[in-house]
Parts: sequence; C-alpha cells; structure tokens
Amino acid sequence: MLRCIAVPVLTVIAVQPLALVLQVLKISLRVLRIRKRGHRLQLCDRLTIAGPRCARLHARREQPWQHDGLGFATGNPQRSAIQHNDGRPMDQEMTYLRESASVTLGIALFACTGSASARLELVNQTTAAAARSPDAGADSTSLRLKMIAVYVVEDIDPVTQDNIGRSAMIWLNPECADDISGCNVAGMTLPPGPRILQYFDLARPSAEVNTELNSQDAEIEPATYRYARVELCKSYGGQRQAEIPTMMWRGPGLAAEQPFVSGDCGRTSLPFDPPLVVATGDAVAVSLGYDLAAAIAAGAPHPSAPHCSFSIAGHDDADGAAHCFRACVDTAPDHRVCMDFPDLVPGAARR
Repeated sequence: MLRCIAVPVLTVIAVQPLALVLQVLKISLRVLRIRKRGHRLQLCDRLTIAGPRCARLHARREQPWQHDGLGFATGNPQRSAIQHNDGRPMDQEMTYLRESASVTLGIALFACTGSASARLELVNQTTAAAARSPDAGADSTSLRLKMIAVYVVEDIDPVTQDNIGRSAMIWLNPECADDISGCNVAGMTLPPGPRILQYFDLARPSAEVNTELNSQDAEIEPATYRYARVELCKSYGGQRQAEIPTMMWRGPGLAAEQPFVSGDCGRTSLPFDPPLVVATGDAVAVSLGYDLAAAIAAGAPHPSAPHCSFSIAGHDDADGAAHCFRACVDTAPDHRVCMDFPDLVPGAARR
C-alpha cells in the first residue's frame, strides 16, 4: 500500500529517481535561458539593433517546434494569443515551458511513502481465568462501557503520560460517523459533534464481541509500537465527567447492573511483548485481551486498607498494598462486590 504526501524539495532529491531530479533541473535551466533570450529580443526590438546576434535571436524565435528529450517542445510554431504589456504576442514556448515545469515539479514534490494496515480484535479471556476468583460467577458478571477509539502508539512518557512518536488509530466507533475530533460520549458538553449512546458489552464470547466491534483495516505508519490506548471520553471546558453513566457493571450477588460515571477518559494497555514492529506492506491483527474475573471481584472488606474503602481482602497490588477498585457495593457487613477496569493485554499477528 502506498501513500503520497507533499515533502520539501531536499527530501525529494533524496528519495526520487535521479532521472526525475535531472529533468527538473533541466527544465529550470531551460526556463532561465529562454528568459534571458527574451530580454535580449526586447532589447533588439526597442533599440532597433540589426547586428548578427539580434538576427540569430529573431531567426530562432521563428523556428518550428522540435521536441526534445524532456517531453516538451522548443522553438515557436505559432504565436500565443497572450499579449505582452507592449501589445506584442508572447512567445508560446515560454508558456509551454512554464506549464511543463509546473507539472514536473508538482510530480517531484510528491514523494510516495509506504504504509501498512492494522485491524483490532478483542479477546475475552475471562473463562480461562475464572478459577482465580471463586466468588465471581460467569452468569452474574458483566461490564458494559462506551468506547470512542483505539490507538497504537510508539511510546508513552512515564511522567506526563503523553504519547511519544507516532500514534495510529486502528478503530473508531461507528457512532462517531468518522468525526474523531467532535465525537464524545453522551453527557459531555464539548466538543460539538456526534455522541456515543450505546454501551459495548465485554462479557460476551470473543466472537460476539468482535461481530459488534466490526473492525476494518486501518492504515498505519510503519513503526515500532509499544502500547495500545483506548479513548473513553474527551474532557473539555473544565468538565471532568459525563452527566450520565459511562459504564454499567454487575458482579456476583448483585441483582441488577450498577451505573458508574468514570472521569478516566483513557486506558493504556500493558506493553506489547515483544514490541509490535510494523514494516511497509504489513497487515496485522492487533488484539486486546481482558479478564473480567480479575476486574470484578467479591469478598470480605480488606482488613488493613483505611486509605481505600473500595478494597477487598486478598486483592493486593504488586507492591503489596491493597488494590483500590473503582466502585464497590456492600451486600452484607462482611461482603462486598467491586469493579475496576480490566488490564488490557496486547498481542499481534500477521494476517
């Protein structure tokens, strides 16, 4: 797959075939010579000089066109209808050369660079992981959320969390109507544009999830990508959260789904391991795996987590501290059900 973009002249010299560069230079020199000859002709006409040089210039102006190796003609078969300021017909050769130069330079200023394509897939890994959470029943666990878009990025600044290098969108919610700049979830005021109303159900089998996802090939730049990022909302004008729920979740023991408004407008995957190296012409399937059994859990309140009321005994982070979930519902004095975003485990395969 090729994509053409406008590039500076020096870049063109580096990437275009030598013959094209030489052709551009020859046209430029020809234009300069004809301009010089035109000035001499004007001098001969205005001063009525009758020397041999003026005679040769007048004779050449009356020569018929002869094609040269640059793809345009020389000489002057007929006068153009375009007039000089003094009323004389302008040499058509100069007009033709200018047009030829414009076309050739236009071609030269467009360099073709290679691209690749990627298609998003979601992988529900909950069934394989259910044994780690005996309180989580597959029939009573669900997570529905609103997604705007999914990207792959070269790297992420560990302090600011800003993207570093290239980023490429590999999926856009159809409700956005191809307007990524204006699209947002319902309940957000800005920016003006399409709004996402439907929740995406992650609890279904992978085949059903991907049928609704309806991912298509997306063009991406060849690069080495290390993360995937999911855009969940856009925060503008000081509005940090939507006015209506952005997620719906349910855990074991809960009779109904619980609404949740998230102020987190993006989620970053774990690193690609190894990094995703995309070369020109590659077609890759990018997968994001998730485990709802690890994201929605139930159990006794954590005995030693006064800093976090949304914690469950036995659910600790890697540093040993109690994990703080996004939301919890106490179903009994000694039992609660909690929800968090699932970790996104990226993978890739050539198609």
